[in-house]
Amino acid sequence: EVGVRSVVKCGTGDSGVLRIIGTNKFLASSVGTNSKHCFLDPYEGAKGGLVEVCGNVIANGARPKAMVNCCNFGNPEIPESFWYFANSVKGMADFCKELRIPVVGGNVSFYNEDEVTKTAIKPAPVIMIVGIIDGVENIITLPFKNVGNDILIIGETENELGGSEYHSVIYDIEGGTPPQVDEKKIKARWDFIFELYDKNFIRANHDVNKGGIIISIAEMCFKNKLGADLDLNNYNDKNLRDDKLLFSESVGRFIIETAPKDFEEIMILAKKFKITVKKLGVLINKPEINVKGLKSQDIKLG
Repeated sequence: EVGVRSVVKCGTGDSGVLRIIGTNKFLASSVGTNSKHCFLDPYEGAKGGLVEVCGNVIANGARPKAMVNCCNFGNPEIPESFWYFANSVKGMADFCKELRIPVVGGNVSFYNEDEVTKTAIKPAPVIMIVGIIDGVENIITLPFKNVGNDILIIGETENELGGSEYHSVIYDIEGGTPPQVDEKKIKARWDFIFELYDKNFIRANHDVNKGGIIISIAEMCFKNKLGADLDLNNYNDKNLRDDKLLFSESVGRFIIETAPKDFEEIMILAKKFKITVKKLGVLINKPEINVKGLKSQDIKLG
């Protein structure tokens, strides 16, 4: 809460949205990083962190306008720690140059390590993104709204479980290759989303990050106690294993709610922007998620 300024509060959006007093403009802001991904590959991990935090403000209706950071690392006199720092900074710089996001400030915190063992923290380039939303009617929120509406996913799900919550929580694994970032695809998806915003096609939006698509869909169901009937038969065109399909953390994806009457025009726009959009299912009036189209078995969560 920020006085009377908070418009989108915890649980209703991927970012915080504050009113700019005396105007019909709103400031969306989000802060985050993924130290698991940065530990495995600081260059791609830092870029992926930017994709996620930018995705948070985009999901609320704001285009990213500026970035600040707080780089938290170990002892820079140790080559390994400095390597993590240098490659994280390079990843952030390359991404911001490609996507034309101004870096307006930042700071660095070194020597973050255990005093006894001298074990450094995982590399944590914490990123803050801000954006502007013009008009209260253009603020998009996270929760699903209306029974019968379509659930669509923007972007491809790749074989990318490295550094995932699934590996960490279920198998206690912190290894592998983290998700890779393709800036051109990311930009195309962002431009597509804002085209959908201009046409008022999106009822709810949530970027897919930790936990993968099934966790993102569950989070969108909670507030209004809705559920989802999902059919993944036409989505798994990469022939992924069930756990990879559900829990992969490929960056730059979004789950959106749209009206069935808009589906054909949305798919035409997807071709125009050369991006992948698939229908995953529909909203139902029960607090449960039914998943068909998996290789092993259908599942019901509720």
